[in-house]
Amino acid sequence: MKLASANLILFLLGIFTPCLKITPHLGDGGGFDFIGHIAFGEDFAEKRLSIARGILELTKGGDYFIAIVIFVFTLAFPTLKMYLIFIYHRTYDGKKETYERILKVSKYSMLDIFVLGLIVLAVKVMPGGTTASIQWGAVFFFANIILTKYILGQIRTEICKASV
Repeated sequence: MKLASANLILFLLGIFTPCLKITPHLGDGGGFDFIGHIAFGEDFAEKRLSIARGILELTKGGDYFIAIVIFVFTLAFPTLKMYLIFIYHRTYDGKKETYERILKVSKYSMLDIFVLGLIVLAVKVMPGGTTASIQWGAVFFFANIILTKYILGQIRTEICKASV
């Protein structure tokens, strides 16, 4: 149960702390950044995005479909998975059924890492020297994923021992 609580904290830190920093530049080495500041103002400033803020920015920009997809696969499914892990630890009957539900939900909660990778890749190949770097939120989120896998391994071992 302590691991599940730590996992929830990592998840929340991963969702609400910046996971991606995008620094726009014009020209190699940013030699023409002053033009970007004049032409685009605050839109040319460095941006630090958390997953939650990214979803909000997508909805503000009218990209509702992408925002919903990221919300469902990055927030809803992982939250449901953690909820089921807490339920598993609190119940005495039906542990195997709860574990099977956790496995079903787990199939759909990795899209977020894929999306983060695509964003970094897209920014890295853009001309003009714009840079993207991973921030602490991504580290917390990745640690949440690893800890979840570890917890599920412990649950699987417990289920296997109980069915023998």
